[in-house]
Amino acid sequence: MRQRVRWEQNRLQIIFKRFIFPEAKPSLFIGAAICITSILSYSAMAGFVGGGGLGAIALNYGYYRYKTDIMIIAVLVLIIIVQIIQNSG
Repeated sequence: MRQRVRWEQNRLQIIFKRFIFPEAKPSLFIGAAICITSILSYSAMAGFVGGGGLGAIALNYGYYRYKTDIMIIAVLVLIIIVQIIQNSG
């Protein structure tokens, strides 16, 4: 009985460590990168409706005060963050 339990555990470890996880790893990383990018874009859009975040900084200090340099910097920061996330995933 003990040998059978050990064989079952060993078989599951082989299946998960050698087959399932290595094959699923690229899809997991791509999914995580898409999820984080979507959350970042939603937080940037939330600034437009008063939700705060980096979108609110671009809107309040850049667009409403006619300071295009601040707005461009905020947009560039968002683009850089998205590119870092996309390249890491």
